[in-house]
Amino acid sequence: MSFIIKAGYNIVRKDIINVTLKNTPYWNKGTIYIPNGIHHELRENEFNEIELARYNAGYAILVNNNVIYDSAFPLDYKITLMATPEYNKKVNMYNFIDYDCIPYKYIRTFYPPYLNRI
Repeated sequence: MSFIIKAGYNIVRKDIINVTLKNTPYWNKGTIYIPNGIHHELRENEFNEIELARYNAGYAILVNNNVIYDSAFPLDYKITLMATPEYNKKVNMYNFIDYDCIPYKYIRTFYPPYLNRI
């Protein structure tokens, strides 16, 4: 069994959906699929914070404050999680998946850390 989560920019509602995946035994493999075919593997034994933020002259998808993809336009993406045998229908998936829906005008601007700041 797998879960498919749609996140990123919602053009109809003009908002951003960011997702946080908590460390849990209920999923063991996760992948972020970006529309152009690029994908990024998620680590199941870590806390994964996935968000869309402003970055340089465009937008970026961040996983734990690391840029995995940037684009000139805000985009949407899909997250696929593979369930483990411990997951059953009685487990509430909102115990380990957290959605943060924010209006587009409040999108966070990400400034990458620089090593040699003066």
